[in-house]
Amino acid sequence: MRVFGKILAFRLMVPLAILLGIIACQPGQSTYSVGIISQTTLLASVIDGFKLDMSELGYVDGKNVNYLYTEPTEIDDIKAEIQRFMDQNVDLILALGTPAAREAKDAVAGTNVPVVFVPVFDPVRSGLVENLVKPGGNLTGIRTGGNIAKILEIQLAIDPYTDLIFVPHNPVDNASVQSLAELASGAADLGIELVVTEVSTDEELSAALADVPESTDFLFLLTSGFLLSRADKFVESALQNRISISSSSRGAKDGLLFGYETDRHQFGLQVSKLVNKILQGSSPADIPVETAESKLSVNLRVGAIIGVEIPQTILSLVELVVR
Repeated sequence: MRVFGKILAFRLMVPLAILLGIIACQPGQSTYSVGIISQTTLLASVIDGFKLDMSELGYVDGKNVNYLYTEPTEIDDIKAEIQRFMDQNVDLILALGTPAAREAKDAVAGTNVPVVFVPVFDPVRSGLVENLVKPGGNLTGIRTGGNIAKILEIQLAIDPYTDLIFVPHNPVDNASVQSLAELASGAADLGIELVVTEVSTDEELSAALADVPESTDFLFLLTSGFLLSRADKFVESALQNRISISSSSRGAKDGLLFGYETDRHQFGLQVSKLVNKILQGSSPADIPVETAESKLSVNLRVGAIIGVEIPQTILSLVELVVR
């Protein structure tokens, strides 16, 4: 009987050990509160990807994590929404876009509330982090950008006579300011002129796109929540004027002739890893800012409409083709 008792005890200990191991691998048993703020519905898939991967990491919505989400918010209302999160003592803020990230940084100053941002064009020049490797402070996240010089080279390969780019610009969006600066630098190096029109309302954007200069060779969509959420208006204008259109933040799937596609759902999966590290005790100050993956894409259908042929040298570099 003693031998049987020992065997029975051993058999009971095995599943118990497995169970304890599973529990040890789960996130802490505290209930975390995460505030999510976004300026545009375009980033809804980022939030979907984030929540999906968080659930796979063991965070169950309503059980050990609660998401406080505000509907897409105008820039003027972002500050108040973030303060609402702070008043509810959130454990972390997920800020989608540069304006939200900048307001979140100000809100958490002097506290230990971490902020994860996604996507931000240039977090260093935006003043969000000290540098990409050692962010310092309360913020880390995922950045985009760096493809504008490549886009200009591709446009010249498609049309070597390109000398005028029409650029609607949202001056109240820091991401638009930074991407315009990068575009202006690259264009100056190549001797290409920019015609920049400031727009911050739908009325101003419609007026600008209705008055594209006749000599325009290229329409460029800057990185900006306001502008990107109206990509269809840019595409419509480009098709009407039979000119090339591109962006460093959108591509062929959005109807542009070419551009760098970023998988917004993948953004969410990528950012969940950063959030998990922080909730498990890592400091955002020590977590390097990551770079979002992007793929060069072309839209042959748009090319046919505007009468532009993509050279084989460019097609050989493309990772995504829309026909």
